[in-house]
Amino acid sequence: MVIMPGMRLGPIVAIIPVASDDPAIALSILGRPVIAWTLRRLQSATRIERIILAVDGVSGAAAMATIGSAEDDPPPATATGPDRASAIRAALELAGPADAVLLCPPDRPLGGASIVDELTVQADGVDAVAAARPVRSTLKRVDDGRVVATVPRDSWRSDAGPWLFRRDALERALAVSETTGRPVVDGHDLALGAGLLVRLIDADATDLSIRTPADARFAERWLASIGGPAR
Repeated sequence: MVIMPGMRLGPIVAIIPVASDDPAIALSILGRPVIAWTLRRLQSATRIERIILAVDGVSGAAAMATIGSAEDDPPPATATGPDRASAIRAALELAGPADAVLLCPPDRPLGGASIVDELTVQADGVDAVAAARPVRSTLKRVDDGRVVATVPRDSWRSDAGPWLFRRDALERALAVSETTGRPVVDGHDLALGAGLLVRLIDADATDLSIRTPADARFAERWLASIGGPAR
């Protein structure tokens, strides 16, 4: 397969799957919920035409009240469902025409908006592209408590996301989930359950999951180190 650098998809809609008890709602960075920072990140991506919250376990209005987006941020649309897969399906129905769907976890506030462009230029010939961080730490294989080998880490990646799906591929994956009853948490579950062809690209080192108070304090220190929050 030949990758054609610069080939781009058409309109992109961003969907943020979130549950009522997600840490991205409860935790704050500089006084704003983590998910509000994730929204700000996506709002600064010029290729994204629309952002939709796919909310499971709570109404869209309740989710927005909890998130408490700043007045100067255009509020995203919301779609709801009793579980994650049905909420994403509802968001797709609300999305309107779009060639591709960016499925972004609610707890990814720090990475640059340029990740959207980086994903789209690698989307040719695959069903989905995801950003993942290279494994930096040494890996050991252990047998009965004893280290028996050091595992080469060059080809290992962790913590994949955001995910950019071709819309038809995401719709197929959701249909498989509905047929099989396979639970869905993130893009990895959808891609794996449907056997999609996926390409991984290296994520920015700052594109970290913020899910604990310690993570949130790190995020505040990082923002301070770059001179404060930026659009």
